Amino acid sequence: MDIMTAIAAGTRALEAVKAVQNFNKSYDDATWKAKTAELISDIADMKVALVEAHERIRELQNQNEALQAKLIFKADKTKYERGWRYEIFADGTTAEFPFCQRCETEGKFVRIVRGLGSTANCPGCKGTYDLRSVMR
Repeated sequence: MDIMTAIAAGTRALEAVKAVQNFNKSYDDATWKAKTAELISDIADMKVALVEAHERIRELQNQNEALQAKLIFKADKTKYERGWRYEIFADGTTAEFPFCQRCETEGKFVRIVRGLGSTANCPGCKGTYDLRSVMR
């Protein structure tokens, strides 16, 4: 269910309440019970839809917070140099190796490490780079 379902259920519930408000003695017990059951059902549907919508809003808020944290990290704690993004440490020094460009496009910050010989490797995507091209 979504917000629109909750609104529709709320509308039906309001219509049922108006019908109860305009209660006419011509309603028999069966009609009265049917209207009351309809009202209870619509309110229950509305409650379920609102709970689900609340959970979805919470998920989106958590995603938003995570994206903001990544953005702050990317803007404040890194620098872009020679086509590579390097981490800046608390003491102001810059990391020797950059973050992997391939992993960064997926939103991950995986630092390239020295490999064997003249290579550097990404532990995340297993990419291989020339050591001279990534070292500061």
